[in-house]
Amino acid sequence: MGWQHIRIDGGKKKIAVRQQKTNTPLLIPIHADLEQALAALPREHLTFVMTDLGKSFSPKGFSNWFRERCDEAGLPQCSAHGLRKLAGIRMVEARCTDREIMAVLGHKTVSQLTVYVRGADQSLLAEQAFAKQAAAAATKNKSG
Repeated sequence: MGWQHIRIDGGKKKIAVRQQKTNTPLLIPIHADLEQALAALPREHLTFVMTDLGKSFSPKGFSNWFRERCDEAGLPQCSAHGLRKLAGIRMVEARCTDREIMAVLGHKTVSQLTVYVRGADQSLLAEQAFAKQAAAAATKNKSG
């Protein structure tokens, strides 16, 4: 991704990309923190992150580079792909709808999304079930 992918849409900065596996075109708002980080980057290259040789990363090359940085930081459980999954999980926890999350991650079907957010979805649904059950019990106790 790089400077050529930034667009202004509805007065807001967004990044226009194509999800690699599904070929889905995406136009995603740029978070204020990312906008601030990008403002500090030089604009001498098209891509935001460059190899040590000053070239653009291939997708696999970036993934390998990120893996190495995670290992160096003592985070062997982390990966670039894991960040995408974490984004989906955080959106589930924020109670975003399936369609909202799919719009960000580029999934075409709910079944694709489910693979990503299954654990978070289960936990959130269990919490919501207990909250509803407690509310129903409280209502029942008040009325009778």
